[in-house]
Amino acid sequence: MFLLLVVSISFLASALVHLLLVSSPIARHFGDAPDHRKVHQTVIPRLGGLSLILAFLIVLAMRTLVPGDIWPVSGNHFSGALLFIALFLAAAGTLDDIYTLDFKPKFLLQFMMASGIVLVLGHQFGTFSLLGYQVDLDRVGPIATIFWIVAVMNAFNIIDGIDGLAGGVAVCGFAAAGFMAYANGAAYLLAMNVALIGLTLGFLRFNFSNRYKVFLGDSGSQFLGAVLALMAIEVQRMPNAEFSVFVPLLIVGYPLFDISVAMVRRFFKANSRGLPGRFARMFAADNEHLHHRLVYLGLSHVQSAFLLLMVAGSLAASGVLIARLQVYGRIAVLAYLTVALFLILNRLGYLGARNWVTIPRAKAMPLNIVGVIEPDEVFFHALKSFKQNKFDFLKMPGKLTKFMGEDLLAVTLYNAASDQFEERWTAALRASEYHDCPAIVIADAPDIEKVKALHPEGFRSVHFMAKPMRLPELVRELEKFTQSRAKTLARRPRERKFSLAQIALRNSARD
Repeated sequence: MFLLLVVSISFLASALVHLLLVSSPIARHFGDAPDHRKVHQTVIPRLGGLSLILAFLIVLAMRTLVPGDIWPVSGNHFSGALLFIALFLAAAGTLDDIYTLDFKPKFLLQFMMASGIVLVLGHQFGTFSLLGYQVDLDRVGPIATIFWIVAVMNAFNIIDGIDGLAGGVAVCGFAAAGFMAYANGAAYLLAMNVALIGLTLGFLRFNFSNRYKVFLGDSGSQFLGAVLALMAIEVQRMPNAEFSVFVPLLIVGYPLFDISVAMVRRFFKANSRGLPGRFARMFAADNEHLHHRLVYLGLSHVQSAFLLLMVAGSLAASGVLIARLQVYGRIAVLAYLTVALFLILNRLGYLGARNWVTIPRAKAMPLNIVGVIEPDEVFFHALKSFKQNKFDFLKMPGKLTKFMGEDLLAVTLYNAASDQFEERWTAALRASEYHDCPAIVIADAPDIEKVKALHPEGFRSVHFMAKPMRLPELVRELEKFTQSRAKTLARRPRERKFSLAQIALRNSARD
C-alpha cells in the first residue's frame, strides 16, 4: 500500500507541474522546431525535463516528512546524489534546451557532473562478477564510472526521438532496478525507483497528449539517463550481491544498444575518409536510428515506441534473470539475446545478411519497377522492406549513367537535406523526361513551395510530396500516378521476355 501511495503521489505531482508549466508563458522559450532529422512538423515545448526535475524535487522534499521506519534513509547519502543530479541538470539541461549547446560544452558539463558524483559523493563501481569470477576494479573504478554515467546520459538523449520511447525505456529500467532492490532488501532504493516510475508516467501522460503535448528535451533525457545510471551503480553495490557485469548493462540495455549500433554504423560508413574522419563521424547526428527506421517503414510513433519498449523490457528482464541465475543460466540468456538482437538488426537492414529465417522461393520478376534516384539508405531499405506486392524498387544513379529501359514505371526521390534539393529534384525531372514516366519528389514543404513559386506553370509529370511521408501514402500516390502507364505497358507487345530494367534489378540484387 505504501508503494502504491508513492507512485500515485509522484504521478499527480508530475502531472500537475507539467500542466502548470505547459499552460504558462514560459513554454514559448522551450520550443522544439522541426528539421530534417525530426519527425514532428510543428513547434512543441521541450518542458518535460524541467517539469520532471521540479516534480522530483517536490517528491524528494516530501520524502523528509516520511518516518524512517516506513521509508528508510540510505546509508550512503544516495538522496544527496539524486539532489545533486537534479539541481545540476535543472541549470545545465535547461540552458541546453533554450540555446541548444554544441556537443563540446555539453560533454564538458556532463563530465563535470559525473566527476562530482564519483569523486566527491563517492558513488562508483567497485567490483563485479564475470562468468563466476570476482573482479576488483580498484583505481579503474572511478574512471569507468564517470564514462558510464556520461554514456548512459547520451544514450538516453539519442533515443529520445519519438513519443514515449525515452520515458518508457526509463520505466523499464526503474522497474528492473526496483525489483532487484526488493529482492535484496534495499527498501530505500525500491521506494525511490517506484517514485521515479510515477514521475515518468506523469510526463508520458502529456507526451502523448494532443492539447498539452510536451517533449522531454535534453534536460529530461539526461536526467533520466543520469538517475538510471546511478541506480545501476547502487544495484551493483548492494550488500551481499555479486551481480554479473551484464546486470547494469542490461538495465539500460536498449539505449546502449542503440548508441553502439549507431557509432559502429557511422564508423564503417562508406563516405567517411580516413581514420580521423571515421572517428569524428561516430559522434555526428543522423536519422538512421532504430526508431527512425521503424517510422520510415510506415509504423506510427506509438507502434514504433511499443515495439522498442518490448525490446527494452526484454533486456531489462534479462538483467533480472542474470542476477538470479548461475553461470550456465547466464550464458543461455546471453546467447538468446545475441540471436534476437542479430535478427532485429538484420530485419532493419543494418547487417545486410541473407534472411535465413524464411525459405527463399523463386518468383517471376515484377513488371512494375520504380526507380529510386540516389536513395538515402534508410529510405531505400524502408521501400524494399515495406509489405506490398505492386512495385519493386531499383536504385538509379542521379546522372543516369545506366539506361533502365522503357519498362520503368516511375521514378521517386527522397531528399534528406535541404542544401541538396536544387540538384536532386532537377535529377528527378531529368529522369522523368528521359524515361517518359512520372516522378514523385519527397522533400520539405518550404523547398517545395520555393520550386513551385519559380515555376508557376507547373510540371507535366512531376508530383511533390511534403515530409513527413509515410510509405503507405507513397504507395497510394504511385498507384494513382502510374495507373495509365501500367496499362499502356501491359498492352504493349513484347519483342523479348525480359527488360533492361529487370536485368538491372537482377544485377543490383546480385551485388
